[in-house]
Amino acid sequence: MSVEFQDLFVGREAETSLLSEQLSAAVNGDGQVVLVSGEAGIGKTRLLRRLEEEAEDQKLSIYLGRCRETAGAPPFWPWINALSASLGADSEIVARLAGHGHSGEFESLSAAAQFGLFDSFSRSLRRLTADSPSIVILEDIHWADPASLKLLEFVAADVAAMPVLLACSFRDTGNAVGNLPAVSGHIAREPHANRIELRPFNHSEIKALFAGASDTRPSVELIDATAQRTGGNPLFAVETLRLLHAEGRLEADTLSDVPSRDIGVPSGVAEAVTRRLSRLPSSSLDMLRNAAIIGNEFTISLLSTMSALEALNLLPLLDPLVTAGVIGQDDHDGTLFRFSHALVREAVVEGLPISERAQGHKAAAEAIESTAGLELTEKAGALAYHYNECRALTGNEPVIKYSRMAGEQALSVSAYDQARTYFERAIELSEGKPIDEDVARTYFGLGRALSFTSTVNERYKVGQALHTAFDYGISNGLMNLAVDVAVFPITQHIGFRDQHKAVLERALDLVAQDSIEAGYIQNNLGHITQFATGDFDRADEALKAAITIGESHGDVNLQALAVATLLDVRHHHNLHLEDDLDIALKSVDLARKCNNPDAEAKGFRTAAYTCRERNDAPNAVKYAEGGLAAAERFRHGDGILYAIMCLGDMLEMTGEWDRYRSLNDRALEIDERNSVILLGRVLVEHFTGSVDDEDKYFERLLQVAKTNPEDDYYAYVNACIAAGVTGIRSPERLEIGTELARHALSVTGVPRRAEVQASSGLAMAALVQRDVDLAQEVFSWIAARPEVAVGENIVSRIAARLEALIGMSDSAIARIEPIYDEITSGQHTFDHVMVCYEFAEVLAERGDVEDIQRARELLEEAED
Repeated sequence: MSVEFQDLFVGREAETSLLSEQLSAAVNGDGQVVLVSGEAGIGKTRLLRRLEEEAEDQKLSIYLGRCRETAGAPPFWPWINALSASLGADSEIVARLAGHGHSGEFESLSAAAQFGLFDSFSRSLRRLTADSPSIVILEDIHWADPASLKLLEFVAADVAAMPVLLACSFRDTGNAVGNLPAVSGHIAREPHANRIELRPFNHSEIKALFAGASDTRPSVELIDATAQRTGGNPLFAVETLRLLHAEGRLEADTLSDVPSRDIGVPSGVAEAVTRRLSRLPSSSLDMLRNAAIIGNEFTISLLSTMSALEALNLLPLLDPLVTAGVIGQDDHDGTLFRFSHALVREAVVEGLPISERAQGHKAAAEAIESTAGLELTEKAGALAYHYNECRALTGNEPVIKYSRMAGEQALSVSAYDQARTYFERAIELSEGKPIDEDVARTYFGLGRALSFTSTVNERYKVGQALHTAFDYGISNGLMNLAVDVAVFPITQHIGFRDQHKAVLERALDLVAQDSIEAGYIQNNLGHITQFATGDFDRADEALKAAITIGESHGDVNLQALAVATLLDVRHHHNLHLEDDLDIALKSVDLARKCNNPDAEAKGFRTAAYTCRERNDAPNAVKYAEGGLAAAERFRHGDGILYAIMCLGDMLEMTGEWDRYRSLNDRALEIDERNSVILLGRVLVEHFTGSVDDEDKYFERLLQVAKTNPEDDYYAYVNACIAAGVTGIRSPERLEIGTELARHALSVTGVPRRAEVQASSGLAMAALVQRDVDLAQEVFSWIAARPEVAVGENIVSRIAARLEALIGMSDSAIARIEPIYDEITSGQHTFDHVMVCYEFAEVLAERGDVEDIQRARELLEEAED
């Protein structure tokens, strides 16, 4: 698309509203003054252009004067520039102003003579605007000469009695000429004056810029990165957009895949920075280059060490940089400084020759090493960065060493994305050399980081990394490393379930069977077994062993994990027992005692689902919200995802559809190919009558089912349920749903829950098509497995509908009526509606007069 970047205007609603109010007041004869201030590039000129456009629409007179950055402009230049065309270059007042153009001539006038000159100018302006409301704009008055500022202060007071809006812009950082701070402060105190201090753009305004420049949807990461790198400076942000456009990256289907680190310094920013720095002393620029090499933040002590200059002699060199607004001092720590914008710092670095840049990074790394002391681990990230930038001088080893150290440090503070980057770099630079213990531990670190950050299509990498570390440990007698890998708590990762189960079983032989390590391995084994083989008994055995070991060792953390996992396994095998809620809340209590938000989130999740089965909507929502809060503290992508899905499921009970959709959107941002999330959205859009959205999300779900790994039975199951439910509107979907359900049921080792869901999909197809043979097949499957309906009234409701279709109406009514009584006695709003329709359907199948009347009443109840 064609992008006119100069026309982009977002945000500034309050500022434009104030200017409009002032303009209206001026048009009515109540003169106004507005001072627009802010840093370079903040949008002062663009805001005043907006004011000009409004004045043009109202056919007002516009007088524009600009101050010049370059030296040599005569006194009163912005005023002469603004008004000479209207007053006439040869007019008396313009001639008098221009006549004082020689150096010192105006200043030599007496105070009375200066007053007379100013008063004459003010009267001329009054006559000029008497019959024509006007705006007078003076731009960049931080470069104005002293005489112009004095005249401005004089005229600003007189404007109150004119139909004039006098608008001035200036930077509130930088080397202001003359007494601008005093003048602007005096003017701002006038009752008819206002001050607008423009602030940097926030996240939403940066997002609006992207929206104005392209039809594509940028990722949250890219918006955040742009806001951070530009400091919210509109000029820098627009130049960043211009660069993306020039490189063809705004025209892609999505900007989500544009890495923020791949956005260079736009030429417009580089040029602006170069101009801005050209006026600074060369000695200060030398310090600026060293500071830029260090990073966006730097301390006096580090800069002093790197520059081999005493701090006492260094500070005066920083003063011009602070005055120019290039760097700023921390409000709380006087030894810490930071760049005003990351792009300014990057422009300075990119302006250095390659050799000088490499030498600078080497000097910075050596300075950090010499000053770090006991904080070396905390400085590992900075050292990895600097040594990577000077690898041509120092080789790979320092980068590998500090990247590995930085990765472990990042893991310790839950900075999983950073940890992944560090470990991946260390492994990449280690390629070609024999694997040793350090490299094996790097793979272990990468596996841990990936387990928190990988998407569905990357999850096989988790297994590859962990198993590389495990195999090395086994092969080289490093049993502690192998055990560390097995003890690490892993979540469900499609692509290596069977392999990891084998790893865990092998690891059990390496430790004492009653050891704490064995307890954690048993917990992991119980968790992975349910997904690898669907063997509930083996999973149950492992988890109970883990709980026993945790109790015997007094390890509350292990107990919390194992109890929460046991409940999760029960849920996935469709088992809901009477004591589930008590056990779930016990696991929450245990998790809180040992500060394990992951186990806390799992416990809350089971508590929520248990309450849902008990038709207790308020507590179901409450526990689900508690689980989401815990998951957000843990900061694990999958954990947050499951917690969001759980809360969404609970909101289906209460019919809070807007909140549900908001949560669903958030979940899809985390995992856009998650079939459970997509199924939920299809059903909600279907039941609320949003046909277009139903079709959109169904197609997305179907695409996932067709392209996900062969053993991802849940993708087939969820797509078949969606096809079955929505097939009443799109019959062609029923054939798709039947095919998907049968495929899911054919996969070896399908867990009981997946079997139930696939059979439910077949049931939907049978009911919509009134296929008696298929209905008999599914009902027979359910009847042969009475345990599948324990705690799952939806299964019993489906069974009742199937019974009615195949001619067993009496038993169908006997099955569904108590479910109706239970649901309608609670606050389960959505299921209340659905069970009314389902009960009515069952009654209609029998068809007695009383049944038909009762069915009508149920339908009316559902409508109400």
